[in-house]
Amino acid sequence: MAEAIRKLNASQGTTIITRNGEAKAALIDIKVCEDLQETLTVLEMIVQGNKNLTEGRFRPAEQVLKEFEERINYQLAKPNIFVFGIIHGNRNPGEVLRQRMLI
Repeated sequence: MAEAIRKLNASQGTTIITRNGEAKAALIDIKVCEDLQETLTVLEMIVQGNKNLTEGRFRPAEQVLKEFEERINYQLAKPNIFVFGIIHGNRNPGEVLRQRMLI
């Protein structure tokens, strides 16, 4: 069994296991398995996207981008003293404010 797995990993292939000439199982390399799972996920997203499209559940890209821009501008307009303090290693917003006022 260990030799079969080594060969499978080396070739990144698939081995079909048969019984009386009929395929009963498949042994696949883990990389191949992961790639198949990624492909399946992408296909599921495409199917869901097509379903949303046919059901009219979508918004124009321009609308979504405008909403993102509005959110970003709103966040930029808010005082971010606390965030500034965390970035600069001080979790006390009052201390950060005092430091900024001294600068």
